[in-house]
Amino acid sequence: YSLKLHFHYYSYLSEKFITPPREYSVSMGRTVPTWRNRIERRIDSWMPFRRVLRHSERDEFDRMLKSVRSRSSACGMLPASDVFEPALLAMLIDINSRLTKLEEGKNRDG
Repeated sequence: YSLKLHFHYYSYLSEKFITPPREYSVSMGRTVPTWRNRIERRIDSWMPFRRVLRHSERDEFDRMLKSVRSRSSACGMLPASDVFEPALLAMLIDINSRLTKLEEGKNRDG
């Protein structure tokens, strides 16, 4: 009997004093979108630009987007409020590495 009384008293207290009212309740979970989610939204906003490019330019644009996606771990480490700067850095790294490979091939061939 005392256990049952204690349970009811605890339920009464939790309803009246411990549980916050609905208007003050806070949802749990991630409050800041991940970098990947943010860049995918930005890429979606670039799709009208992509549609008006020539077919060969679309392939290059897609290659640049692939370079951004492949470096998402590094891009996510920058505390940038905008995703454009890390995306641009990833694209520049990809372009630079491709140029370096071309230069090395040219130096080997003489």
